[in-house]
Amino acid sequence: MGSWIQHKYSPVGLDLGRTAIRAVQLRRRNRVLHLHCALELGSGWSYDQASLSQAETTLEESQVISQIKRLWESGGFIDRYVTVHCPAEKLDMRPVDLPSGGDDLPREAILGVLRLQIGGHLPFPVEQAIFDYIPMQTGVRPGHIRVMAITADGQWIKERIQWIESAGMQCIGVDALPCVLSRLSISGDGSQACSDAIGSSQPEQKNSAESHHPLTAVLDIGLSGSTLIVHDSQGPLFCRRFALGGQEMSEILARRLTVDFPRAEQFKRRYGIDCNSRQLCLAGSVADANAEPGDGNPHRDGTARRPSHPSTEQDLEIGKTIFAALQSDLSNYVEGLMRSLNYVITNCQGARLQKIVLAGAASHTENLDRFLADQFELPVKIITHPLLAEITSNLPATRAQAGNWTTALGLALKQMEGTWRE
Repeated sequence: MGSWIQHKYSPVGLDLGRTAIRAVQLRRRNRVLHLHCALELGSGWSYDQASLSQAETTLEESQVISQIKRLWESGGFIDRYVTVHCPAEKLDMRPVDLPSGGDDLPREAILGVLRLQIGGHLPFPVEQAIFDYIPMQTGVRPGHIRVMAITADGQWIKERIQWIESAGMQCIGVDALPCVLSRLSISGDGSQACSDAIGSSQPEQKNSAESHHPLTAVLDIGLSGSTLIVHDSQGPLFCRRFALGGQEMSEILARRLTVDFPRAEQFKRRYGIDCNSRQLCLAGSVADANAEPGDGNPHRDGTARRPSHPSTEQDLEIGKTIFAALQSDLSNYVEGLMRSLNYVITNCQGARLQKIVLAGAASHTENLDRFLADQFELPVKIITHPLLAEITSNLPATRAQAGNWTTALGLALKQMEGTWRE
């Protein structure tokens, strides 16, 4: 008798970005995940021709709907089921301690308490908020339970779902960006991925009796702003939004070098962050908070550094000028990241930050990883995952950047433990 070979397909992870719409669908064959399809189309908004202050800050509904339709016409996607994400700026995420008479506290009771406790501190009206939570096992006080409360802007989510339905698709899930990127980071390290989405059922609690609590920071540097996420093996523990992103860096360069935005963008792409020309001096690094007797400097491992683009004296001077133009903003950025990371470490008993992984389009800015590694004295690298490598290996070199595909792939991985379509 011949063996029966399972072939199943995930719902499509759909990343509705400002400059591009990306879709990823995975295929499972005999319990092994493979890439089935990955496709990218421009959203209709031009990053190269206008700065943030000169362009609309929201996507045009008709253009997005049209591009989603084109994706399905051009790609080989199975079915019309999709999952999307809610970005950090449309979320509130914070740990909350609740009195507990046992582990069987009803879900609706927890959601009701969360609404009362944090409803008045949201960046959007509580009437349109969607509440969810993730049970946590770290830092729990006796007689209490700790949950990671995740509150999302329901009106914003409803609008995106309407766009998807208008394009003829069916949205079967909305996931919070911190969960999406934590899942990708965890599964990329070979650990079990977290599987919590807005509106999903309560996940099983997992026991963790480790005295040493390793943490990973994911820094998603996007077009407009950055999102810092700290997670352990179970999922996200912390999320905070920062203003500096790829477009903001180009706008700063345009303003301080008195050039137009496209020229500033060209400078940034060619020279990146010239961290060899100058160093920022910051006290109280994350490595100090993590240090144990005998620890060495994790990132000074003798590995070869990538050669930077500048080769002539004139190029070197341009690189120094670019770094000088960005220096004060980079200093504020690093100090803000450092405060947040030290806060997490201080409030998580036995925690040790092991590394920082970068995601998002601007994470590929030349030498940015080296610059951050020097500042934090920790390993810093672009996020890796076998499926990310599979995606980028099939793309033209101009689009083969792993950071661009993290959200779409993380959404597709959401269904890794769920029900897949035959």
